Amino acid sequence: MPEISTLTGPGPVRRAPRGEGADTLVAVGRDPEISKWSGVHSDTVPPLEMDWATSWLRQIQQGYAWVIARDGALIGTISLHDVWLNEGRAGMAIGLQSPPDMGWGCEALGLLLEHAFETLALHRIAIQVMATTARAIRCYEACGLVDGHEREAALTAKGRVDDLNMDLPATEWRAAA
Repeated sequence: MPEISTLTGPGPVRRAPRGEGADTLVAVGRDPEISKWSGVHSDTVPPLEMDWATSWLRQIQQGYAWVIARDGALIGTISLHDVWLNEGRAGMAIGLQSPPDMGWGCEALGLLLEHAFETLALHRIAIQVMATTARAIRCYEACGLVDGHEREAALTAKGRVDDLNMDLPATEWRAAA
């Protein structure tokens, strides 16, 4: 398990999970905004249960994950996943219950990026985000993330090259057939 340092800034604290947030997760339930951003319909998802919350917190303790706490209460998480230290790249995820325009998400992301680039010496961080999540996209863009192809994603013998994101939705495939 990697050593997780506390990421501090003027807003909420970002610290390693310690397992004490399960009751808060259950009490808060599934935030409709976070559910929407992750493509989950909150009206079809069952309420959070203590076993699930405890298991989830235990799971994120095994990687590069931080809980986001304000006044001692868990309000979200931010994490790196698919961390390839030898290739210098990782994905990231964030879920945060906060009032709009507080800047807590951007602050958390900025601290994560600083940790990823300075402490872990990663070269590239990526996130997949739904095109309809304007608030999240504004935050990512404010922190320097750019949409489109994956810039400098692959390390080759001649240096770094971009990866292209190519897709074909079934609806377009069917329309062209």
